[in-house]
Amino acid sequence: SLFYIGMTDQFYTYTMFMMQGLWAVHVIKGILSVPSREKCVAQIDKCLEEDKLLTDYNKQIDNQAEYMERLRQDTGHPVCLKGCADMFKGWENDKHEDILTYRDKTHKNLFTGIVSPVLTKPWVKLLDDSLKTYLSMEYVEYKGQTNGHTNGH
Repeated sequence: SLFYIGMTDQFYTYTMFMMQGLWAVHVIKGILSVPSREKCVAQIDKCLEEDKLLTDYNKQIDNQAEYMERLRQDTGHPVCLKGCADMFKGWENDKHEDILTYRDKTHKNLFTGIVSPVLTKPWVKLLDDSLKTYLSMEYVEYKGQTNGHTNGH
């Protein structure tokens, strides 16, 4: 069997690869079966029509969240990732507000509730992206309230 795992401009990146790979493994193991060719073509046509309505990043993120949920339900994966959508929307909004400072923002971990630390200087001024430098960076602990997305600096 040959499986093609295709990606659009995505927000879930590696997680989507993992979930699609898990779906393919379930098919290979006989846990799931591939729909008929006719059903697959009909689903592809439906998706292409729906894609025309995804006119902004909020709609794109919601669409990918729904797709990830379908994969999760098909495979029985225990972790629901719908909560990521709000974080992705905040991140995209930050990027549209200022492409140079969006990486300075902090975010709340969906699973632990811990807010990421704030860098001591803006990300754009961190010119060494080696692992050694990353692991030796100093951070400022964020102490404010958050709803999953914070302003950092």
